[in-house]
Amino acid sequence: DLRNQLYESYYLNFISAISRSKLEDIANAALAASAVTQVAKVFDQYLNFITLEDDMFVLCNQNKELVSYRAINRPDITDTEMETVMDTIVDSLFCFFVTLVLVDRNIDLATPLHHTWTYQALVHDVLDFHLNRVNLEESSGVENSPAGARPKRKNKKSYDLTPVDKFWQKHKGSPFPEVAESVQQELESYRAQEDEVKRLKSIMGLEGEDEGAISMLSDNTAKLTSAVSSLPELLEKKRLIDLHTNVATAVLEHIK
Repeated sequence: DLRNQLYESYYLNFISAISRSKLEDIANAALAASAVTQVAKVFDQYLNFITLEDDMFVLCNQNKELVSYRAINRPDITDTEMETVMDTIVDSLFCFFVTLVLVDRNIDLATPLHHTWTYQALVHDVLDFHLNRVNLEESSGVENSPAGARPKRKNKKSYDLTPVDKFWQKHKGSPFPEVAESVQQELESYRAQEDEVKRLKSIMGLEGEDEGAISMLSDNTAKLTSAVSSLPELLEKKRLIDLHTNVATAVLEHIK
């Protein structure tokens, strides 16, 4: 761009702090193109991370495998590769600390960076989890063929784990065994509410699924009114139960 004189002036913005050697390369290029006066400003934005939630951030890198736990612990990793990984992680963490946090230099920074046996950490470590969206491959059983039974083609599903998800907000920091128990408790609670709705319909003589008829009688039955009004919430609860059942099952398949 400097050589071709594409712009009247240049404002260079870098996600993370630019090294002195690269800054010298830019200066040499500007000199060679006689465009030194056109380089107005150079900014270090310290933005080499993404804040997904109020209390969670991830390191920003085009190749997420480069800064993964697996990359650091590969048995065949070379010293040069390890240095590259460490430099990338350090640069990203520096961007985070210099932008959002003031830290006493005596604090133990390693401890909060360790991944624990919690729901959120495991989802991040073992599943395809990126920008609060987890992608799963779910097998749909087996199919018969002349060669015998074989697994059916896997279906790909995506789920968003966001602050709107009440179960995720409540249990993302919980140990994984507790999450499994909580999913079961939520399922039992849902079934109890569902059975109550069916019981009320039976009492009112509405054995079928005619929700319109239920609404017509809701003015006369306080309990039925409450049950009908809670149906959207009940359906959302069932959706979240199914979501976290699938996610927790996928996590379990990886760690068992």
